[in-house]
Amino acid sequence: MDNDTLYRAVIDALAEGIVIQDESGKILASNRSAERILQMTSDELHGRTSLDPEWRAVKENGEPFLGSEHPAMETLRTGEPRTGVVMGVLRRQERPTWISINTRPLKRSEAAAAHGVVCSFFDITESKNIESALRDGEQKYRSLFEHSMDGVLLTRPDGTILSANRAACSMLGRTEAEIIAGGRDQIVDVTDVRLRLALEERARTGRVSAEVTFMRSDGSKFPVAVTSALFFDERGQPRTSMLFRDISERQHLETLQARLMAQERLVTTGTLAAGVGHEINNPLTYVIGSVDSALEELRAVAGASPSGRMREILDMLADAREGADRIRKIVRGLRAFARGDTVLVPTDVHAAVEISVNMAAHELRQRATLTTELDPVPLVLADEAGLSQVLVNLIANAAQAFPTSEPDRNRIVIRSKTASDGRVLVEVSDTGPGISPEILPRIFDPFFTTKPTGQGTGLGLSICHNLVTALGGEITCATELGRGTTFTVLLPCSIEERSVEPAGVGAVGARRRVLIVDDEPVILSVVTRLLKNEHDVESCVDPREALRLLVQGSQDFDVIFCDLMMPYLTGMDLYREVLASRPEIARRFVFMTGGTIHAEPQQFLAEVENERIDKPFSGQNLRGIVRRFGGAAS
Repeated sequence: MDNDTLYRAVIDALAEGIVIQDESGKILASNRSAERILQMTSDELHGRTSLDPEWRAVKENGEPFLGSEHPAMETLRTGEPRTGVVMGVLRRQERPTWISINTRPLKRSEAAAAHGVVCSFFDITESKNIESALRDGEQKYRSLFEHSMDGVLLTRPDGTILSANRAACSMLGRTEAEIIAGGRDQIVDVTDVRLRLALEERARTGRVSAEVTFMRSDGSKFPVAVTSALFFDERGQPRTSMLFRDISERQHLETLQARLMAQERLVTTGTLAAGVGHEINNPLTYVIGSVDSALEELRAVAGASPSGRMREILDMLADAREGADRIRKIVRGLRAFARGDTVLVPTDVHAAVEISVNMAAHELRQRATLTTELDPVPLVLADEAGLSQVLVNLIANAAQAFPTSEPDRNRIVIRSKTASDGRVLVEVSDTGPGISPEILPRIFDPFFTTKPTGQGTGLGLSICHNLVTALGGEITCATELGRGTTFTVLLPCSIEERSVEPAGVGAVGARRRVLIVDDEPVILSVVTRLLKNEHDVESCVDPREALRLLVQGSQDFDVIFCDLMMPYLTGMDLYREVLASRPEIARRFVFMTGGTIHAEPQQFLAEVENERIDKPFSGQNLRGIVRRFGGAAS
């Protein structure tokens, strides 16, 4: 079941009415309970605003309830939620339907203005009738009191409980006699600061609507919405009626909604990161290539004993090259976390570790010292993004487990080795406080977290478990209180590693014929500059011209560096055309890519046996690939 279907099912199952309004107050969606309570169809509701003059509503004192005063419009203006606002709605009858309204703003960030509002309400007409009956005398209200779906307590102003209805007994897990004997302090959570504020409000006004915490007989706590009013019985004695409803379900819905919104923001961020990473890779390629070329030329000119001025220039270029390489690693991390369809390919675990350490650097800074102990291991069948995400989550969890920021004492170690059963083992160990035995069985459960509200979604380890399981692996946890925790990931090796069978392998130093196909003229210039001293290089900025050279012109090249995504004709299309007419040439393609999250290029790269080189690349990368090809056109 997808998130949208689950979300819709949860909303429609609620007894509480729900409507969602946009920034102008227009109703965009409603659930069935809202339509039932308001006695309107979805078509009648949708598109209307709280300012619609056809609404007829009254306040508790009988005055008209203006649309501009509707809590939804207040929340849109102020960005603040409203709770327990009572309104009487008149539709097809003269007596109002009384509802209690709660609102929550929809924001894209904490600082942003509200772009919509979720308005929830429930029918309190029965409760209002009970209050009215209480004012007329206890005998008149007894039937409503007993059969109300809301919990009802009748108390003295000092908190002494006089009676409780069936719903109250059911929710509290006590008999009426037990409730009366135990008193209010056994029912309410006296540590809840909201209770004190509610009691102060009742002392000032004689009534209150608030959300507080109640306790069951077994000691468990649950949230309730309470309406409390002061009245006088038929003998003139002051009494308080306390009506309450379990709102656990509503709070769960609000939590679910917040998590869905967070997930949507995460998807958007991933897509943006992928686009930014792709756009950076091309200019970064010719920055790195140009710096490499400049370094090589200057070293050749300077010889074995460069002058002081020349050494300074070489050092500046080396610093620039190091900075560009750091940007390359950051971009690689962005690409790894971009959202898109996953294609499983032989993957280097150590490359995923490098990405993860770079991506988690901010979380680690000032908190812990991370070291790696990486033994040579086989490739695993995975996708680099998913594996990196697992490792980043494990590293971040380890860093956050430390109660203090002491890098000299707090240690995290990442290890890799081949397990006894042939699988690849990756461990993330920390010297933190460990995990308590009662929590350990639940750490992979969705939405389970020990972090304070607002500091964790409880999804990190659950996502890790799902990703590792999807790869045919397993993840386990070993922990010891006061000593630390180790998460172990076991992954099956790739059944077959991608192999390249170039047309012929020439001797090191032999000149080859190289064709470069890329729609970026600067990329062509940089690659030509890096290879021209050792090889014969031709270039095509238009893939259609490359097609004519390779097919119609019957040109032979030892290696063809071809960009994957180009206008007019993609690198995939060019490869397929050449494969159909000259398969021996197609085997010499090496695909250059700046990173793509689209399904078709990912699937293409997973299926073909040709080599690929990720932008940005260095001259050493390029020349190493060219040396592995040769012979056919020499």
